Amino acid sequence: MKIRCYIFIQCFCCILLALLQVGCSTTKSVPENDFLYTGATIKIAQTDVPAKQKKALRSTLKDLPRPKPNSKVLGMPVKLWIYNIGSNKGLGKWLRNKYGEAPVLLSDVNLGLNVEILDNYMENRGFFHVKVRSDTTVTRKKASAEYEIFTGPEYKIRNITFPTDTSALANAIRETQPKTLLRSGAPFNLDLIKGERTRIDVELKEKGFYYFSGDYLLLETDTTIGNNEVNLYMQIKWETPAEAKLTYRINDVFIYSNYNLSTARQDTALANAEFQHGYYVIDTAKLYKPIVFNKVCSFNPATFTAEKTTIPR
Repeated sequence: MKIRCYIFIQCFCCILLALLQVGCSTTKSVPENDFLYTGATIKIAQTDVPAKQKKALRSTLKDLPRPKPNSKVLGMPVKLWIYNIGSNKGLGKWLRNKYGEAPVLLSDVNLGLNVEILDNYMENRGFFHVKVRSDTTVTRKKASAEYEIFTGPEYKIRNITFPTDTSALANAIRETQPKTLLRSGAPFNLDLIKGERTRIDVELKEKGFYYFSGDYLLLETDTTIGNNEVNLYMQIKWETPAEAKLTYRINDVFIYSNYNLSTARQDTALANAEFQHGYYVIDTAKLYKPIVFNKVCSFNPATFTAEKTTIPR
């Protein structure tokens, strides 16, 4: 047993030494006229942005540029080392394809596209006068990217106007306004706007607008009012389908006391339905007392018609 442990430790040390030797040359598989890309740094050059907000922005922005550099384990590019150890045939090819990671190259980096991505993100956060500068730094066979962001002032919400027409849908949307997320003084933020659309969608679903979706809402912005503020105008999109503007109500409710999917038939025995406490109950075996259904059903009988309707035969 001791001999086996000794051999295992010896093999492990040999592998570790081999990886360390290769690690001294992470650029081994980098083409002659290219460089190993080591990642991007973000600098926010705007003194008006609070230090805490700068830190939060930088934390998010650093994950946006593409591509990502080679992954690391405990600060070491292990997969890149394995790739460099491997080869294009035999066991080395299997090792490289299975556990290795090809070097990420500077030629893979599109600075212009990354600048556009960073610019769009900042505008969605309410920085409408943002400017982004990019540059690269090359040291021997390695290179990194630097992005400097001049944020400009952050715009905040002054007022929001909900739909003003007299339709049932517009009235229902206006009734949700007291719970709006888009309050005066709040930062203009795309995520906040998405959250508002979701909030309205949920509330309208509870009011019977079954086919409504938050995607049918349009928020127009007016940034010309000065003082780095915006006015928001909520509109219902003209292409909103007619069914999304209608409220749907619960009509008759049929309760099958002994329903089984495996034995269900096309004929659901509506002829045996009895009107009890606002529900149509099909309980031919008389398994339950009528009062049970009234107690356990979550539907409010007040939403149903009080008179018995004609049951299909």
